[in-house]
Amino acid sequence: MKANRMWLFSDVLEKNKRVFKVPVYQRNYDWSNIHCEKLFRDIMKANERDCQHLTGTVVYIDDVNGGSDLNEVLIIDGQQRITTMYILLKALYDASKGVSVRIESEIKEVMFNRHCDEQYKVKLKPVKSDNEQ
Repeated sequence: MKANRMWLFSDVLEKNKRVFKVPVYQRNYDWSNIHCEKLFRDIMKANERDCQHLTGTVVYIDDVNGGSDLNEVLIIDGQQRITTMYILLKALYDASKGVSVRIESEIKEVMFNRHCDEQYKVKLKPVKSDNEQ
């Protein structure tokens, strides 16, 4: 196994390159508002100090059964954090609509893949029971 230090947005959630799949054997998404608020406060504190936020370990493997031209990966560890980051991004995306075209466009680049089949547009593929989040 090879471990690399990477930044969540610029390295892991790369624009138009990757689809994250949550394997069926992973637990369902279960972060409460308390967990989400703590993550948000931590991100805001890091921003106030002009620092990068340490998201923690994310472990994923290439999905050899993937059917797209994108890099499809299975999340082994970090599913709760990645899902929460996508929920936060979706909230920011919705809030930016009609307010800032630039911010809306930048968030859209992180959340969605372009120039691919519709089934691969959304970068995070949770287990079916978590699809609504």
